[in-house]
Amino acid sequence: MLVHRSSKRPLLAGLLVFLVATLLATAVSVQSEQRRQHNEHGRVQALEADHAQRLEENLLQALSATQALAAWVQLNQGDIPNFEALATSMLTLYPGVSAMALEPQGVVQRIVPLAGNAHAIGLDLLNHPGRAREARQARDTGQLTLAGPFDLVQGGLGALGFYPVFLTNAQGQRSFWGFTNVVIRLPQALGPAQFEQLAKQGYDYALWRVDPATQQRQTIAQSAVLPSDAVDFELRVPNAHWTLSVAPSAGWTDPTGLGIKLALGLLISALLGLTTKQMLRARQQTQTLQGDVGSQAQQIAALNHQLQATLDAMPDLLFEISQQGRYLACHAPRRELLAAPAQDLLGKTLAEVLPAEATAVCMTALQEAAANGFSQGQQMALPLPDGVHWFELSVARKAPLAGSETSFIVLSRDITDRKQSELKVARLSKLYAALSQCNQAIVRCANEAELFPILCRDAVNFGGMKMAWIGEVNSQGQVDP
Repeated sequence: MLVHRSSKRPLLAGLLVFLVATLLATAVSVQSEQRRQHNEHGRVQALEADHAQRLEENLLQALSATQALAAWVQLNQGDIPNFEALATSMLTLYPGVSAMALEPQGVVQRIVPLAGNAHAIGLDLLNHPGRAREARQARDTGQLTLAGPFDLVQGGLGALGFYPVFLTNAQGQRSFWGFTNVVIRLPQALGPAQFEQLAKQGYDYALWRVDPATQQRQTIAQSAVLPSDAVDFELRVPNAHWTLSVAPSAGWTDPTGLGIKLALGLLISALLGLTTKQMLRARQQTQTLQGDVGSQAQQIAALNHQLQATLDAMPDLLFEISQQGRYLACHAPRRELLAAPAQDLLGKTLAEVLPAEATAVCMTALQEAAANGFSQGQQMALPLPDGVHWFELSVARKAPLAGSETSFIVLSRDITDRKQSELKVARLSKLYAALSQCNQAIVRCANEAELFPILCRDAVNFGGMKMAWIGEVNSQGQVDP
């Protein structure tokens, strides 16, 4: 059960990282989109301020015709004798102005061109239901005032510019004379190029005002219905409030850009989740592998300990020797039986350490093991500090590892005691054979220091030793002469 839960941890951790990264990526994407929209608002405001300034300049330029007319009225003390000719020439200088009028005491008396505008003669603008408010505002404030927009009789949309004229008499008294008035055509007076540039740059616009009488919104110029979050900029219009609203034609949001950001964030989140899962799984595998390696290391250590204990329990010398007769390894529980110290043997050949006869015996055993896989029974004598020792060799060919040379395991057993016993038995056998013809007697052999029953009739020479009959051995083991 623990293993099953542990195997699920990388997947759960990967899912958790994916979810957290997705939330963060979504938050970052949304914040980035909001920042982009904020920057776009700032850019629109700057762009809008530039276009609004140009609209104001065009509008004021058209309205400035009222001031020129007022100057002529003041110059002639309330009259312009050649008004028609002057106004006709001035119309060519103001492309956005469609008509000019003189209005003493607020009543329209002269207008150019008269054709199409004759119906306005005699209108009392100070008491006109649709114009009285702006006319009185201009008179009372003494400032240029813009009225409109309104529908022109000739068709289209227009506005009126009222400029109050005051005359000063000889006594220095200042009195209201009336208005100089111009009719401007919209949006020509504003400069249509400004709106065209906005449209080309990918923006919708609307120029509007709130009618002071009805408090209703009046549209002056518009390319499309704008959203409620359009950027508004108020124009400086004489004694009036006009607003320019601008918004991107495609809207403030960027669905494509936001979608790309969210998709990229989702992809990165998936990669982070997958990476986390793989890292944790690799970590678990590493921990498992480390555990297995540790367990195997303990097993190997136990095996090595057991092998070492086994080797230490062996009385025989053990060597690993190459096919060329070079010492590769040495295990010697009885170091006094080595021809040289163990550390001096490694890397040297048999011929560099052993006498020639012993070397020949070892090489014969190696060659036999190379041919048959093993060799047994080869014996050699080796002079050591405490005397000559006899050794019996058991050689086995070791299976080579890939890329390594053939080597042999050599067990060298000390058989000195056995060899001495065999030599002693052999000498005694010869002695027994030489004295087998004697009568039953006891002979002491000086070189053996033992008593043997033999048959002997006469004293004989054996091996340079003088032997004679002594007597018989009684039941108590004593010799009777």
